[in-house]
Amino acid sequence: METLQAIAKRKSTRKYLPKQIPEKDLENILFAGCAAPVAGGDWDTVQIIVIQNRDLLARMSRAGASKLRKRNSDPFYGAPTLILIATQIYCPYPFHAGQANTACIGENMCIAATDLGLGSTYLTGFLPGFCEDESQVKEAGVADEFTPSAGILIGYPETEDDSVKVGIRTNIVHYIR
Repeated sequence: METLQAIAKRKSTRKYLPKQIPEKDLENILFAGCAAPVAGGDWDTVQIIVIQNRDLLARMSRAGASKLRKRNSDPFYGAPTLILIATQIYCPYPFHAGQANTACIGENMCIAATDLGLGSTYLTGFLPGFCEDESQVKEAGVADEFTPSAGILIGYPETEDDSVKVGIRTNIVHYIR
């Protein structure tokens, strides 16, 4: 797939099949995440954790839903893989650097998943409920000096939508020449 085509096709998947993704696809997605620009090139301020344990994912989903308006919902939409991105609490760069690093890493992974024919979702809404349970954060492998900043869901979408409706949005793009 061409880069711009993958970017145009990338959308958030809201329902996943329970089938696990192939290890090779996971490696390619992680490669894309690790190819992202990180502030100052300081990868020591980032932690990427792959969670595929169904029991842990179910508990994390329930904890995440506890702070959402739809408490009985599944904020993970049945995805078989969650890639948790965490950043150092005391990053040597301005606070927003951790958020920017997370966004760059996460979107690279989402675009790579699209290129591989997989669905993805970049999400943060589950974090308040999940982070409230320190034992669960520990069980998820988050190191003490890190805090979860986003999750990337990866899996096979239940339905495929090949439509691409992206173009330059002239109502929001402005030129100053």
